Amino acid sequence: MSILGNKSKRIFCEGVKDGFDNKFFSKYFIEKFGVTIIPLEGKWQFKNFISGYITAQKEVSYLAIRDRDFDVEPSDKESIIVFDEKKNILGTYRASIENYFIDADLIHQYVTWLAQTPKHKEKNIVIPSTIEIANLIEQSAKEIKYYTAVRWALSKLKPTPNETSFPDTWTGGSGNLPQNLDLENCRKEAITKIIDTFHQRLKTINQVEFELHLEVFLQLFSEKSFYQNQKYLTWFHGKDLKKALQKKLSETDLRRINFSLDTMIENHICNIDGNCPVKIDITKYADLIELKNRINE
Repeated sequence: MSILGNKSKRIFCEGVKDGFDNKFFSKYFIEKFGVTIIPLEGKWQFKNFISGYITAQKEVSYLAIRDRDFDVEPSDKESIIVFDEKKNILGTYRASIENYFIDADLIHQYVTWLAQTPKHKEKNIVIPSTIEIANLIEQSAKEIKYYTAVRWALSKLKPTPNETSFPDTWTGGSGNLPQNLDLENCRKEAITKIIDTFHQRLKTINQVEFELHLEVFLQLFSEKSFYQNQKYLTWFHGKDLKKALQKKLSETDLRRINFSLDTMIENHICNIDGNCPVKIDITKYADLIELKNRINE
């Protein structure tokens, strides 16, 4: 089915009706009349749902958009990820949509506005500078680098790319960080809670293969240029990075206004009816520009 030339189009995304993904795409990507966002919750439901949808709605064009997560390594070229060309399933270049909001300039603009709202103006909040926020982002990335390396190594053990039962974390999902982020603890948790369990059913999932993959990612995430070029904004999962950054920002004077990255993103910057003047500039990202063009074709 072509996604071109039809008067109406359905855009399938992750999440729920009132969720972040729906708000984000509705506010920043829809310019053409007749484009409708339909959240499908988890990414693993895309293919089956779309197969049925194609059969039932032959005259409606569509596009499916999901997070890249740990399913595909990002290339050097910043472009959308094509997961299934025949079924028009695309992915973000960065690991998740949240990654695009981990931006020092954007956060600084938001907290500057928030601190001047009537609710907080008299508190005289000391606002971290853009450079200070950028440093906190980098510190957060370094804090979760071992955990992220383990997640990438686990992702390489999936029997098939679309395997849904094999997890890349033992914490319950992205955004749930382990209490102990050091390398030995993350390695041990991955081995005892995931690899040993699955090895009983599938011998190709084993510690030897895990260690080989882990070493590759540990080396990559220890390179100085990796942080100088801010590659962690692409390779690390935005939900994990957001969780680590939230903790550090809460240790600044922003704690006096109960600053929340979740509230910033979902309730203000991505709230269609909100009065927050701060907006994300998607033109900074080649893949998002490409995605917007595909949506409005």
